[in-house]
Amino acid sequence: MNWNDTASVDNPKLYQSGNVTWSFGKKSIVAIAPDTLGFVVDKPPCPLAIANPEPAEAVYASVTATAGAFPRDGVDTRVIAEIGPIGQKGGGKMVSVPGALPEIANGEPYLDSDVDGMADAIEPQFGAAAVSNDPWVDGDGNGWSNFDDFMQWLSEERIAGRYPTD
Repeated sequence: MNWNDTASVDNPKLYQSGNVTWSFGKKSIVAIAPDTLGFVVDKPPCPLAIANPEPAEAVYASVTATAGAFPRDGVDTRVIAEIGPIGQKGGGKMVSVPGALPEIANGEPYLDSDVDGMADAIEPQFGAAAVSNDPWVDGDGNGWSNFDDFMQWLSEERIAGRYPTD
């Protein structure tokens, strides 16, 4: 392990659980490099940020289903195809050398007459008004700004394959 211990108060602590890799359709546990074995611990050295972390394969499926631009453009379609499902071609890694990017079509903007970044047709859903530049107000009192509410809604709509028409 390339580690500089100058002014360190303790050795590094490495914890891993459930990390896997696929090669030629065969699953294996991610190996620890021999020079790091002395730093591996059997429990996390600090509290986990989430109570019940998902298994690596579930996270992989979730990320490949929701990452990128939506609707997916040619670049994201290619990247996801190259990564491929676990255990198949790609299997979690890029398989081609970089090259020219596919053509990306221009999109149509939604109507935003008050120029606040939110579609006029959707603003009332979050307590915003299409005639007022009010992106940073919490119009529905849920603790999120109107703009944050709109961005969350928009990402969910695009992932689901829907797109605002106004």
